[in-house]
Amino acid sequence: MAMYHTYNGKRIQLRMFESSDALVLAQLANNKKIWDNVRDAFPHPYGLEDAQNFIASARELNPQRHFAIVMENQMRGAIGVHPQMDDNKKHVAEIGFWLGEAHWGQGIVSEAIPLICHYGFQELHLKKIVAEVYEHNKASKRALEKAGFKQEAIFRKEAVKNERLIDVYRMVIFSAQV
Repeated sequence: MAMYHTYNGKRIQLRMFESSDALVLAQLANNKKIWDNVRDAFPHPYGLEDAQNFIASARELNPQRHFAIVMENQMRGAIGVHPQMDDNKKHVAEIGFWLGEAHWGQGIVSEAIPLICHYGFQELHLKKIVAEVYEHNKASKRALEKAGFKQEAIFRKEAVKNERLIDVYRMVIFSAQV
């Protein structure tokens, strides 16, 4: 049986996705502005069936890798940690996150990032966590920097988004920094 973790910040909570989150997840995630800042595997448009499938697959993972970002008992977005599968890189993971547009600029992600890093370093025994941010996503880059991430590299013309080649910033934090 999988063990599920919940992490509480000052204003937010990271918790396992629940089946009852599906409608809110679909409503929040069905936004082109969110899709513009995430990998193309994230569906657009994002429907109720996408949300239900995501929640079902997230609940099967052990260890837990996907968390709902909750504030005032309402889901606001999602954050996840994805360990590398290569034998010589199992100490490294990538985080990814998004927030419903109505909740941008409120410091929610800035509070969620240290919580997911704590989980990664303490529970998953990671030594390094990375995040990749598209060049136009200044807010996410700032949120990562507030959490102690440093820019490790710029991958020039690394991704295609909206039929345009864009740079990708690789941000990093090590367990000794937390």
